[in-house]
Amino acid sequence: MPTIAEKKARLRQEYKAAERQRAKDPEVVKSMSHRACAGIIYSQMFMTARAIMLYATLPGEPDPTKIAEHALSLGKTVAFPRIDWASRELTPAVVGCVDDGAANGLVLQRLGLREPNPACPPLDPAKLDLIIVPALAFDAAGNRLGRGGGFYDRFLAGLAGGPGCKRPVTCGLCFSTSLVAVPPGLPVEAHDHRVDAVATELGLSMVGG
Repeated sequence: MPTIAEKKARLRQEYKAAERQRAKDPEVVKSMSHRACAGIIYSQMFMTARAIMLYATLPGEPDPTKIAEHALSLGKTVAFPRIDWASRELTPAVVGCVDDGAANGLVLQRLGLREPNPACPPLDPAKLDLIIVPALAFDAAGNRLGRGGGFYDRFLAGLAGGPGCKRPVTCGLCFSTSLVAVPPGLPVEAHDHRVDAVATELGLSMVGG
């Protein structure tokens, strides 16, 4: 009987293979990403959010750029994660645009990941109202299958909040082929954190948290 870790490893291989296949047709990825982003842009959680953290996409991933651009046009605070590989932690940093190479935009860093320019100021995670969360897959209960580094699980664990503390809304972004029905759902462990909603090109669903 395979362990949960072994099940996750097998699923990661499958979803990464599908991601590589999607990356061969960037126009389809772009079109589906725009539809998925629209569901978030017209949602109450986006409209009421003052500070939003998104992610810089990898090839084949749903691209949240449209959300970032619309949020900036409305005067919202927009942040992207900066990665500390030594501590394996994420730190939000505020951007003024999503242009590559701009002083207040994104720059290419380790492993081909785009991060906020070093000149971009950090943002206190407690100020975030909405976080758009990436994953290889989500399920209909809000569980997520990440890439195995644990960065987002650790980051979200630090935002659990307490008495009198607000917790930001978390919304997964994936394509419908990466949204798993419940049952069977995704294999989960105690440290895994669920999201409150999942958006795909087919629509937005509140799923748990």
